[in-house]
Amino acid sequence: MDPLGTPSPTALRAFGLGGTPRRLPGGQGCSWVLGEGHERVVLKRVAPGLEAEEAAWCADLLSALAGERGFRIAVPVPSTTGTWIAEGWTVSRWVEGEPGPEGRWPALLAAARAFHAALAGMPRPAFLARRTHRWARADRAAWDEEARPTHPGVAPLAARLRALVRPPAEPPQLVHADLSGNVLFAPGLPPAVIDLSPYWRPAVYAEAIAVADGLLWHGEGAALLDVAGRAGDLPLVARGALFRLLDLDEQLLPGGIDAHAALAPYARVAALLEARAGVHASRRPSR
Repeated sequence: MDPLGTPSPTALRAFGLGGTPRRLPGGQGCSWVLGEGHERVVLKRVAPGLEAEEAAWCADLLSALAGERGFRIAVPVPSTTGTWIAEGWTVSRWVEGEPGPEGRWPALLAAARAFHAALAGMPRPAFLARRTHRWARADRAAWDEEARPTHPGVAPLAARLRALVRPPAEPPQLVHADLSGNVLFAPGLPPAVIDLSPYWRPAVYAEAIAVADGLLWHGEGAALLDVAGRAGDLPLVARGALFRLLDLDEQLLPGGIDAHAALAPYARVAALLEARAGVHASRRPSR
């Protein structure tokens, strides 16, 4: 399946749609928008097998969350036969808003808490244990459920972050583990939570991943830890940064992205968290 392929007329008819789709930026080139104004919908390509199973499950879940307070969602649209996937595509309603958490961290975290409160009590989906993509492997490695080889530059940083983590008190539940780039903001409306990335972890940890993202990629400093509440606790943020670092690990192959530039934010965040924790340089794990 070509992930960049345009939705075919057959796929559009399967959802009762017509017109000319336009590719959306981001999303690995798999998403398209169709229509104008409030009538817009988003079409997303999904591969058969496990990816399609997850996409259909997410659509079922999100359709049940429509109308919850504290956040908006992109409401799934069924095909003309009632299925969530047809001709390799899913469809959802367009949601107004712009991405970018800068200056909006309290609103993002409040929406994350409301979203996770709505997910509390949901059963664990069986497909989580069968996922083998790099994000699933990094998640399991960050929780010591899977060992993985590390790039020489990753290993010492991973050891420093791992030295700061502690078992959380909160139980696991269904969470969205990729919030920082998947919350949209629009004046006068609650934040919109999009592109559910389901994992089975404590809700506050999933929110701490967003805090770690703020430190790593959005120019935030220690002040974000102070406004994040429980999601700013050092052990949780350290594990969130470790998750992102272990995802980066396999991208640092020979001829891949520049390791020095890619690892610099992680070294900076490790030093910030160590300073907050009072870890003396001589006590850091050896390089």
